[in-house]
Amino acid sequence: MAEDNLNAICQQCGKNFHAKPSHLAGKKFCSRPCADIGRSRAPEITRFWRHVEKGEGCWNWIGCTELEYGSFYRADKSKIHTHRMAWILECGAIPDGKWVLHHCDNRACVRASHLWLGTAQDNIADMVSKGRHLDGRKKAGEKMRGEGHFRAKLTEADVLNIRRSYSKGQVTGTELGRRYGVCQSTIHLIIHRHNWKHVK
Repeated sequence: MAEDNLNAICQQCGKNFHAKPSHLAGKKFCSRPCADIGRSRAPEITRFWRHVEKGEGCWNWIGCTELEYGSFYRADKSKIHTHRMAWILECGAIPDGKWVLHHCDNRACVRASHLWLGTAQDNIADMVSKGRHLDGRKKAGEKMRGEGHFRAKLTEADVLNIRRSYSKGQVTGTELGRRYGVCQSTIHLIIHRHNWKHVK
């Protein structure tokens, strides 16, 4: 005879859901989305600040980055740049059409006092006034690779140390990513010489 369904209450959304008696033990969530949010290791604010290294000046994001900007997954699984998340946590919502800009020009910085709200036009004007609009232009005879690339986060010495540590089996790619403030996929590309090929 089939087992009767029993009611349970989702610990995330509070809705009733059905579960068989044999599945009821440990069944806390009605769906995968509720489970993903409910089982989050820590509240959003706690997860965010555990990846920040606070100094006397900048407070640097030491988690995963994209083009030197930190990336953070919110409780709803949406991705946001960390300087924008820092503004939300410290100052409140970002008005529509506004950008979060850096006084310090350090893309990894998430210190609220180093951030300001502006428009896309403000961002361009700030970039031009500080000469950053020239960073991506390749000058005659200049090699835009490795440390010479305007987006480089690692040095050649870092790359050699990463390859040496990994080859000796001293540390995993994930740990190297944490240590150097880059994604594990970046470490993989370095170890297998898909990136930084010129560093021997």
